[in-house]
Amino acid sequence: MHVLAYAPIDEGSESIIVAYGIVAIFSIFMTGIMLKKWLAKRSEAPKFLFLTFLSYAICITVTMIGFVEVLLTREKRELYQFSLAFSFAGLMISNVFLLLFANEIFSIGRKSRVPLLVANVVVAIFLTLPWNYYGILKEDYEGASIRPYTSGAMVLLSTITYLHIMVESLRVSRKVDELVGKAGFRLIAGSQVCLIMFFLLMVADMIYFGISEELTGYTVFNHAAWFAAASFFALAYLGFVMPPWLRGFIEKHD
Repeated sequence: MHVLAYAPIDEGSESIIVAYGIVAIFSIFMTGIMLKKWLAKRSEAPKFLFLTFLSYAICITVTMIGFVEVLLTREKRELYQFSLAFSFAGLMISNVFLLLFANEIFSIGRKSRVPLLVANVVVAIFLTLPWNYYGILKEDYEGASIRPYTSGAMVLLSTITYLHIMVESLRVSRKVDELVGKAGFRLIAGSQVCLIMFFLLMVADMIYFGISEELTGYTVFNHAAWFAAASFFALAYLGFVMPPWLRGFIEKHD
């Protein structure tokens, strides 16, 4: 029986654990705040935004835990492989909760989101299949890996999902006369831009890493991507909850 070899740690990648840790802590903190808001209101919109925050936070934390194993063993072993499959699939499920949140805050266009909901679930399933060969040396497994296709589908479908919500948010913001409501929808649109930037920066990191023969580890694009991810939590919370201090600031400048 052929035993697949673990891929070694990417040299120079140790610093990324700091970004993982900061974003994980911030996402958990924001999830806790959103939980309090949902428990206070007990309505569908804050519930789905809380579930979106929770699922993203879990994905980030699991990714961090998997990378800790890589740091300790210097190899991409089972925990790391599980963390990638879990987090990638979990990201698509997070998109589902985000779309359900959008269903609650937008009054029209719900049917158009059904194909996106189904597509996100389907891609989530494919991302968990063993033929993605997470953490396995390319020359060590037989046959072709489906990972380029599942990863491409993940990026493309997630971008379409976020663009859909962003466009809808901006459309509604133009119809709202009240400045606080208009600002809220624009902040929600901005949170979707952050998620789009997360993927674009990750792709830029992979491209730059691939064309450079000397570069090892992660580029500044990767660290910027995690900053964009953290910004999503902040903007989505501010746009939907509109805390008193922000509401007062907007009304003061109305």
